[in-house]
Amino acid sequence: MCRITDLLKNPDHVKEICKAAFDEIDTDKLGRAEQSYLPRLLMNVSTQAQIDPPTETEVLMMMEKIDPNMDGQITFDTFSGLIFEILNSIASKEL
Repeated sequence: MCRITDLLKNPDHVKEICKAAFDEIDTDKLGRAEQSYLPRLLMNVSTQAQIDPPTETEVLMMMEKIDPNMDGQITFDTFSGLIFEILNSIASKEL
């Protein structure tokens, strides 16, 4: 697995990884996805970024954070922001 700090050195690449994962479930191309897809999104990003996937507990904690307006939808911007937050948190533990 790659080091998160190395991955974060290229934010455009991280954004591309997020976009590819998000596009797989945003089949209607409206820029949003059901919150229930979050575990699958996170697994896709983990695979593409070559990092360890989150635990079930971590996914549940993320689900609580990711839907600020409580509509059951995830936007790409919210999702990618969450990924950057997660990666930065992990990276701080790598040092």
